[in-house]
Amino acid sequence: MPRSLRKSIPALTVAVLLASCTSSESAEGGSGGEEDVEPATVEFRLVTLEDYDVVTVDDFDHLDLDDCRPPEGDPSASSINQVFEKVGREAADQAEELERYAFDAKVVSELVSFCDLTPKEVDLLPERMQFTVPTISCFHLRDDRRAATDSDEPLTTCGNTTEENTRTKYLLKAAPLTTDHLVDVEVVADDENEGERLRFHFSDDGALKWQELAADNQGLQLATVVDGVVVGAPVIFQPHDSRFDVGGLDSETATNLAARINAGIGGDE
Repeated sequence: MPRSLRKSIPALTVAVLLASCTSSESAEGGSGGEEDVEPATVEFRLVTLEDYDVVTVDDFDHLDLDDCRPPEGDPSASSINQVFEKVGREAADQAEELERYAFDAKVVSELVSFCDLTPKEVDLLPERMQFTVPTISCFHLRDDRRAATDSDEPLTTCGNTTEENTRTKYLLKAAPLTTDHLVDVEVVADDENEGERLRFHFSDDGALKWQELAADNQGLQLATVVDGVVVGAPVIFQPHDSRFDVGGLDSETATNLAARINAGIGGDE
């Protein structure tokens, strides 16, 4: 496995909030009128690393993926067979054979036709194929449809790190924690990272599930996914109470996220 992949697995991956997760109205008001806050969906997913299921895309500049972006307009394919016809049978066969993210430049050149898929066409493909095909970029995955993915199924999505223009692509597995297990979210100081952190408070049932999850998966990462985008993936340690923190966020991002997540779970900011 390339050593650069190991370097791409951060102890804490922090997302620069995407435009779709931010509104000027909530930024100005902070804890102001909830009627102006767009509710967000949040779920927790495991980064198991069993199959190298996280990769920092910019670690592989030799793949030259900057221009691999979806076209504008409506999709022309409405089934997986039509998607395979669009990319070409040879490229489809190559993609089906991939077991891990493809780092080889020659393989990338053979899969360049996947760049021409729209996000909705990409969504027709199996989640693992969405992850392993490098020419399915983070730009193909940034769409509202990500929030509607079945939480019991794997999810391929992205998050940004604090490094400019660095994109982290994930294949995430289901975890037994959902919005239903949250009571509320608050913003607290993150002295270690000189910023803010989100503190998730679980219900009694959620706290039990969180403690069981942590006991079974210590040392792995738990990704917090807001509207289909990873905003943090801290390493799991044995919890001492019914809360879970995601740190390294700036004040505006943390405030907006907390307001939208609380609106989605019916909590108070």
